[in-house]
Amino acid sequence: MLDVLLVDDEPLVLEGLKTMIDWEKYGFRVCGEATDGSDAFAFIQMRCPHVVVTDIHMPVLNGLQLIEQSRQLLHAPPKFVILSGYDDFQFVQTAMRYHVSSYMLKPIDDEEIDDLLQKLHEEIAEESKRDKGNLRGQELWLNRAVQRMLAGVCDERDISCVKRLLGVGDQEEIACMLVERTGMKIGESEMHAWKNDVQAWLMANFPGQLLHLLGDGIGKLVLIVRGKGGLPKRMAAGLLSNPSILFYGCPIAIYVSENRPGMEFVYQGSRREIDISEADLKPLLHEIDNGQADGIRHQVLELFSQFGEGRKPIESVKLLIENLKVELMKLVTDIQADIHEFGPKLFSLDRGEHFGNLQQLERHVQDLCGYTASYMQEWRRLNTGNVIGQIINYVNKHFKRKLQLQQVAEQFHLNPVYLGQLFKKTTGMTFNEYIHVKRIEEAMRLLKRPARSISDIAFSIGYEDPDYFVRKFKAITNCLPSSYKTKESAGPTKQSH
Repeated sequence: MLDVLLVDDEPLVLEGLKTMIDWEKYGFRVCGEATDGSDAFAFIQMRCPHVVVTDIHMPVLNGLQLIEQSRQLLHAPPKFVILSGYDDFQFVQTAMRYHVSSYMLKPIDDEEIDDLLQKLHEEIAEESKRDKGNLRGQELWLNRAVQRMLAGVCDERDISCVKRLLGVGDQEEIACMLVERTGMKIGESEMHAWKNDVQAWLMANFPGQLLHLLGDGIGKLVLIVRGKGGLPKRMAAGLLSNPSILFYGCPIAIYVSENRPGMEFVYQGSRREIDISEADLKPLLHEIDNGQADGIRHQVLELFSQFGEGRKPIESVKLLIENLKVELMKLVTDIQADIHEFGPKLFSLDRGEHFGNLQQLERHVQDLCGYTASYMQEWRRLNTGNVIGQIINYVNKHFKRKLQLQQVAEQFHLNPVYLGQLFKKTTGMTFNEYIHVKRIEEAMRLLKRPARSISDIAFSIGYEDPDYFVRKFKAITNCLPSSYKTKESAGPTKQSH
């Protein structure tokens, strides 16, 4: 069943909408009622109905303001149907601007409402089917972005996207909670079940208040929750009161942050804990991408030399390592390798381990980076033939364009240095040499047509400077374009008998 919220400041109208329309016939049910836009918006945040049927003229927040606020502040606003007694073109224009599903006049026409409900049900079913395909990728991105925020290494775009996906307003108070098992470690399946239990309990007892939940796979959960009115502490108390049900008898610890407005606080609060920027990881990530074992060892040593004994708290370094794991998964994703195979193996490297000092953490980072580099090299080895063939075909089709190695590497999810080496090994030429040869081969074909000028041919194959084209042609063919054209125009020499 799809949920419908009815909004009107007249109780009789609400009652009529509820009882006189056969909602269930088209797979809908009335999940709530509101008499003004403000109450309606609070209900939408809490229950996330699929459809909202609303009047325009209401106290506190009118119907159009309700729609505008929902569009601006909610990640997935419901579909809106305006039900009004005013046939006002200005209202209709505003409704169209907000992409309202329908603008209906009171009294309701039975046939019109039947057609509308059938249409809405079909639209929602189609969107749901499409969204399921995107959900996994979106969940991975959201997890990664939140981890970056918690690690204190994100940009404004990350923050903006997370706010939009979680439906968090700029001034809405939120808090972070860390739920940690303090007993022995548990297996991956038990951890997954525990995470699901915690999530289900919070959603049942505090509906709409859990914004996001992350698990590290070995006994820690990070929760981002709405923070108004002491809510996080009530959540913590509730969880602690159910240890035998939720945590399989293992002792737990729960840490709750202060409430702060907006998602920026998650990032800014984390920055106070760790001020190592993403730029510090770039040299290391570069060596991993290139598969340079010596370079990886050197960059890890460089990274840890910044910490020093006592200069950086162990927990801060651990946060940086969590961010590094996110970046390693991004590297693997970028080459289109199997993240579902790589991810669990990467996170299993620290299962059951205790890292109490910088030396142990440094060895662990060496292991993480070494494993990632080896995984990427092996994937590339197994997939190289297919990929380089695709790239050569692509260049053969598009050599007249302004192609650059960097751009092609990004398009095919390869490291530019690696692609350059692979391209030369396969073709015997550098990337740029190959493009020039393809262009000159095409020029030789076009020069056989007397009507085409040399400058016209130069422009048509990708050279903006005809003089540069002439030099390249001479370098590759040992002949000037004009001489080649004259020779080809003359045709084969006739032999006398």
